[in-house]
Amino acid sequence: YSLPKDLATKSGQVIEMIIRMIQRDAWEPYGGASRIVAIDHVLVVYTTPKIQQRVDVFLAELCSKHSRTDGQRP
Repeated sequence: YSLPKDLATKSGQVIEMIIRMIQRDAWEPYGGASRIVAIDHVLVVYTTPKIQQRVDVFLAELCSKHSRTDGQRP
């Protein structure tokens, strides 16, 4: 997943949100086999197709909301 430039600087936070919000026990830090890493502005996700689909939706919504509010920050 390619993150927008301004979200790429927050990739660690994005990863934590994904792990906390999408089937926490599936991810390595919580004993699961799924992994997610950031390489520059790209998130690499190793997981099941079902969780992959949920990550797709989550990132699409996050990027959409982020781009709508980006110009409105003080």
